[in-house]
Amino acid sequence: MGVLKLNNSEVLLPLTINEKFLGDYISLETKRTYSIALRDFLSWMNEFYEDVSCITKIDRDHIAKYRDYLIEFRGQNGNKMAPTSVNLKLASISAYFEFLVKEGLLSSNVVKSVRRPKKEVKNPTQALTKEQARSLLESIESDESGPLHKALLFTLWMTGLRKSAVLNLKRQDYFETNHGMILRVTDKGGKQLQKLVHPELELALEEYLDWMRDRSRERSPTDWLFVPTKNPKDPTNLEKQINPKTLNRIIEKYCQKVGISGKISAHSARATFIEVLLDSGANIIDVKDEVGHKSVTTTQEYDKRRKGLRRSLVRSLDY
Repeated sequence: MGVLKLNNSEVLLPLTINEKFLGDYISLETKRTYSIALRDFLSWMNEFYEDVSCITKIDRDHIAKYRDYLIEFRGQNGNKMAPTSVNLKLASISAYFEFLVKEGLLSSNVVKSVRRPKKEVKNPTQALTKEQARSLLESIESDESGPLHKALLFTLWMTGLRKSAVLNLKRQDYFETNHGMILRVTDKGGKQLQKLVHPELELALEEYLDWMRDRSRERSPTDWLFVPTKNPKDPTNLEKQINPKTLNRIIEKYCQKVGISGKISAHSARATFIEVLLDSGANIIDVKDEVGHKSVTTTQEYDKRRKGLRRSLVRSLDY
């Protein structure tokens, strides 16, 4: 087994995942994504490079060959793997190598120097107009699971939060401050955000919480904020996170109800939130911070105003 000597001691780094690495992440989805990507990579290394029994022996060439392997052989239905999927797997591996560097177990992160495939141009996420969003939110009735559905959809469309962030909310993440009601969110990458709650969203959340109390399902601080009203697989277990697929079905249900066609998803709510703010004249830097984007370039991708010829800066040109 290969050995890395640090501070006159020998550190063994076998081709396995250091569990401390996954413990640094809160999101279960992030842990799952990183774990699968790392297991696949280390399994590939064990299969094709039997002589490399230690992570310290993995070099840039191994990573580049794994990238090429992913592109050529790990796509679906005989197609090449999409650049976005390849980059996600490489990012997972890079995050692990960076962790080992910070722990003093590796001298450098060899994944960083490997060129990533260029992202393919995708159709933008379908956002709703203000009128469509209002129609959707007003279509939710108060019977059956209505209060839950209303609280979920209002949270999505009135915060611009990612689906995972909404489903990971605990009861203690909804609280009052001097500025008003707040949602405390653990966003992508473990980033902590505080979102001021819109008055209409506050009404929806309070209605939902009252409805849960009436059903003898009072939320304690560490309980999930949003939980299902039924569980066909285990009717006795309702104190669990809502399945992302269930949320997708809820969105689809109300879109069909008001006649909104197309591929509308939870990310459509985020896109709508961004576009409405930008169209109302909000500063794009402020919008970037509001939705937790790392770069303003990402926020600009949602700005449909930039695509209209009638807004071309040429009209302002005056020599």
